[in-house]
Amino acid sequence: MPTDGLYAEIARGPGPIAEIGRVYRVLPLGATRAEMLKMDDVLERLGKQAGAFTSTIERARVRTRTVRRVVCGVEVVEAEEADRLLGTAEAVDKELTSPSPLV
Repeated sequence: MPTDGLYAEIARGPGPIAEIGRVYRVLPLGATRAEMLKMDDVLERLGKQAGAFTSTIERARVRTRTVRRVVCGVEVVEAEEADRLLGTAEAVDKELTSPSPLV
């Protein structure tokens, strides 16, 4: 059978699949069955990968909660001061563009 739709139409009636198999000794859409088994294998592997991905996300969330507990009591500083202390690109840009004092 060339399409799944045709197979569904044939399978809807009483016994045509069994009759076709008995008379012509073929199983309509046997290739579809094989493809469905392959698809099931792919979905199983995908499910395992999704589980591993979910597990990795959960481990990251645990680490984030741990860090949050540690930094909970840390003093809050202004964004510009934090950039300067951390040496972020914004702080470096500001230092490069601001006029330097004459020594």
